Amino acid sequence: MTILLIISLISFAIIFVAQFIDLKRFKLARKNPIRFTVACAGSPNWGNRESRDVIFLDKNSLQTVDGQRIDISQYDSFIVSGNSMLLSGIKDGDLLLTKPITLQSANISFPRILVLERDKAAREDAIRKNDYALYKVRRTWCVCKASDDLENKLDDIMNSESFKTLSRSFPGNFLDKNEMKQDFGKRLATFKCHYGDCENENSENNVILISTTLHTRMDSGYYNKVTFSIHPLRLVKGEVKHRFHLQKK
Repeated sequence: MTILLIISLISFAIIFVAQFIDLKRFKLARKNPIRFTVACAGSPNWGNRESRDVIFLDKNSLQTVDGQRIDISQYDSFIVSGNSMLLSGIKDGDLLLTKPITLQSANISFPRILVLERDKAAREDAIRKNDYALYKVRRTWCVCKASDDLENKLDDIMNSESFKTLSRSFPGNFLDKNEMKQDFGKRLATFKCHYGDCENENSENNVILISTTLHTRMDSGYYNKVTFSIHPLRLVKGEVKHRFHLQKK
């Protein structure tokens, strides 16, 4: 009986000390969070701020897939808000590390995961929905001009092996080609309305990116479906080089 009592007391002491240490670590982490810029994945998310604090992240523990340590100070860092990048393996709460990129080289291949700035109109629309994030993340497929034959550009994207592989992997998330083209036509009309000079070769809005995103809002009209989007190339902040799941589900 005495031995059992001693063992119980020792076990209790070990648990107490472990909990005390965890509590101290938690308090220390709360005092020293790491602040990251928010990048929205999808439509504006109610409650987004420009940045988000992360606790319990050991920056020195971040490694490449082959085990090389990553110096986070050499990258621009973003925390994802939203799940429109799920088909890219990126989910809400993930950490993205990006590097600047020049996309007008003939040697650049696609698709690429990019972080883009929200332009003035997009920021104002987001703020009306209580979303103050300054950036967004998208899967991008090509660089072209707003004055190009964009229907042919869409055909090139949808006939590419990368696009076919993605749509075969997630068949339930893709509209048929005609529906995607029709939706793109509406978005192109909106784009031209926002950027009235975009077809002018000398305009800063003439060179554009075409991207795709997964709709995750029930009221979007395309819930759980992929559609195309258009962005001025000048809004590109950087390319995602590393991604990390920080939240365990």
